[in-house]
Amino acid sequence: MRSAVGECLHNINELGGSVVSVTTDGFICNIPNLEKELMKLPKEKIPILLKYRELRSKLSDSHDALEVKHSGKGVIS
Repeated sequence: MRSAVGECLHNINELGGSVVSVTTDGFICNIPNLEKELMKLPKEKIPILLKYRELRSKLSDSHDALEVKHSGKGVIS
């Protein structure tokens, strides 16, 4: 999971986004529909995300890798 978070953080920066908080298994950023935006990147930029989605699909009814825990307007820290 940590490697998936690290890859996402790198790609959020590549997408011009900002991250305001990071924990062991998650982060807060300002890109709406982040997973959808990440999936638009070339496959070589998101290999861990793709593998995580594949494994999640095999283990559950969802292939989504990222889970939105909370959303809102303004800066949350």
